[in-house]
Amino acid sequence: MAGSSRARRFPVVFGAAGLILLGGGLYSGGVSLIALWPGVNFLILAVIYGMDRPRWLGKRDDGRMDPAHVIVLFPFFGFIWTMWRIFSAITPEPASHEVAPGLHLGRRPLPGQLPAGVTLVVDLTAEFPSYRAQGVEVIGAWSLDAKAPPAVDLDRVVDHAARHPGGVLIHCAAGHGRSALVAALVLIRRGLAVGLDSAERALKDVRPAVRLHGAQRVAGEAALARDSARRRS
Repeated sequence: MAGSSRARRFPVVFGAAGLILLGGGLYSGGVSLIALWPGVNFLILAVIYGMDRPRWLGKRDDGRMDPAHVIVLFPFFGFIWTMWRIFSAITPEPASHEVAPGLHLGRRPLPGQLPAGVTLVVDLTAEFPSYRAQGVEVIGAWSLDAKAPPAVDLDRVVDHAARHPGGVLIHCAAGHGRSALVAALVLIRRGLAVGLDSAERALKDVRPAVRLHGAQRVAGEAALARDSARRRS
């Protein structure tokens, strides 16, 4: 699957970039030694993505980023946070879409972008601090881009979001993959879709850029199987 290929490419690309930067910095010396920091960052990221360890990025259970991790991985965080801000400012795609009554799917909101009536935010990112707003509950299942959260975390946030009586925003960085997986499972749990394919089509009808990657589809089917087994027991 294309999505699986993308997830597999991350550690390869990060590892190659890290070796190139480290090699270039050590070989050239002088000012080029500055390349060692991002080079080490890329090698660390290759391990994190290769082993699928989202918590190694340093996001705490309360949604805040550990300062030590941010300092060590600042070339990475500085780049992705800046690019995300630029993307959010220039993309014509709305920050979020209402995919079912009271259920919103989107990217990490900027101040003022939280949909009206939302009282629960479900955060799927491992690379951003959680969004905070007064009177809004925030829960999370940290995961890497093109990946899915651990099964126990995925089941927990899907169950919580499906039962929540108020408005819900489910987001990742862009609102296309990780968050779409959770939104699809919530639609199924609420009886608004039958199966993962049906749920994904329903999401794409409202937010066309939605796309479940290979690892996310596998995780979604496994989550449905677990839910079915619980209902039978």
